[in-house]
Amino acid sequence: MFILLIINMNKIRFSQTQLDILATAEWNAETSLAEIAKLAKTKIHIVNYNLKNMEESGLIDWSPLIDMAKLGSYYFGFFFSVIESSKKRAELIAYISTHKNVAWFSELTGEFDFGIAILASSASEASKYFSEVISNYNLIKKETAIRLALWDFPRRYFSKLNIKQNPIKFGMSCKKIELSEREIAVLKSLRLKPFKSYRKLAQQINMSPSTYDSQLRKLRKKNILLKTHYNVDCSILGYDSYKLLVNAKIPLVNLEQDIINFSKKHPNVIHLVQAFGSWDYEINIEVKNQSELKNVIADFHQELSGKIFSLRTVGIVKIHALERALN
Repeated sequence: MFILLIINMNKIRFSQTQLDILATAEWNAETSLAEIAKLAKTKIHIVNYNLKNMEESGLIDWSPLIDMAKLGSYYFGFFFSVIESSKKRAELIAYISTHKNVAWFSELTGEFDFGIAILASSASEASKYFSEVISNYNLIKKETAIRLALWDFPRRYFSKLNIKQNPIKFGMSCKKIELSEREIAVLKSLRLKPFKSYRKLAQQINMSPSTYDSQLRKLRKKNILLKTHYNVDCSILGYDSYKLLVNAKIPLVNLEQDIINFSKKHPNVIHLVQAFGSWDYEINIEVKNQSELKNVIADFHQELSGKIFSLRTVGIVKIHALERALN
């Protein structure tokens, strides 16, 4: 098991009111300022001022959650290490960060230097893209796993407010849904930065606001556009990010609900992945320090005693790409 402390020197201290605002707004970026103010027990102008500051500081970034599996694309995880000079590593980072099929890319600590999630329609296509990415570099270690299903959880460690937010499951294998040209245009527009308003996005793709709204409703009805939310850079608040790579001792069908229940209950778990490959589950956690990390791991072992074959801890140093996008 690898546990490395990641020290962030640029953390910002937030008041509890600011954290309550963040906790309320994070999960649904379309919640009105009035509703956020009501839930966070503060005033509308305070919510508006703080959300603008959070966006300008890079703490939050408006983003849609799109279920790419319904469009025929799946996430294939590759964790790997290379032996290269600092110049070559910088070239590799720059190249992967802009690759059209890379949905997530991070520098890691522990067993691996890097982790990427490649969007592809099949394992052979994902392997081809990975070969493209790594072809000019000296690969010394690689492990892979296809993401079979993914769950997002709200960051409950921000606040003790009783905000009712259910986890969202997506990414499962399913029949591909064919979209119209207008629906595809709207989905692609949701990735344009910076986000100002749907009216502005409609203007950018030469579509009337009413037509744009009708396409959004269709995408939501088809469960392709699952929600809009804020990606949060927790490092700005002084939190460190880790992935727990879990191998099961018992059949997955007997373990899945236990891991889901643990993830639902534990405030430090923000993401869960069911995988097939070098590990069975990835659990994303965010903690203040190494002591808190050890406590989360201890909680996990206590909850699932006798059901886990191995657990490896990988630290996330920096996320260079996080883009569940259409090509």
